[in-house]
Amino acid sequence: MTKTRLALVCFTAAISGLLPSMVMAQSTMSGVVKDSSGAVLASATVVAASDVLIEKSRTMQTNGEGRYTIIDLRPGTYVVTTTAPGFSSGNSASLGE
Repeated sequence: MTKTRLALVCFTAAISGLLPSMVMAQSTMSGVVKDSSGAVLASATVVAASDVLIEKSRTMQTNGEGRYTIIDLRPGTYVVTTTAPGFSSGNSASLGE
């Protein structure tokens, strides 16, 4: 095996070993937004804020069942705030690593 081919094989093996850890570093946050009576809130705004995000926050709307999913989050601590028309400011929840 030539040196160039050996170097290519070693490089490919090293990159293959790193890819799973890079993929695992991304996380998803999901949940259901409900009011104090337990009814789900459709079209509520969910904001996840953190210093680990380049854009500093991600905003999603809940679906008809009050569910939301925020994908591709970096590991870190997040403050999650919910708001909905006709309701007072939502409670914040701090989610850690």
